[in-house]
Amino acid sequence: MKIFATAIALLLSSVSGSTYAASGEFSGNWTITLDKTLDNYVSSQLVYTFDMNSHHNMFTAVYTGINNDSFLEGRTYFSSARTTQLIQAVHVDSTYYRVYSGKKVAHNHYEGVWYDNAGQSGDFRLKK
Repeated sequence: MKIFATAIALLLSSVSGSTYAASGEFSGNWTITLDKTLDNYVSSQLVYTFDMNSHHNMFTAVYTGINNDSFLEGRTYFSSARTTQLIQAVHVDSTYYRVYSGKKVAHNHYEGVWYDNAGQSGDFRLKK
């Protein structure tokens, strides 16, 4: 699955975007913390680690430490004044999808909300 995620990252890198995050910003191990309550506060209910790979403003990630074939793919966006950086990502599995939308709150730190196709939702924190 790691080879598949890397292939997707390379494919995504060939697609041109309007504004880019630093190349390789999402490299290495990142941790995502999720909860199942939409209240703009992330309680540490679920914690996962990903091995991330990025090129410009696009990234892919695969789980580490657990046996899970699903992966995460997404991108970042800057405001025209480059003062706000947004993140959008999708957790992809054969039948399950979770969509993340958030913003950068500090260096290597993003927060936002998520929704899935099972009707659940909550808050998330993504940190290096």
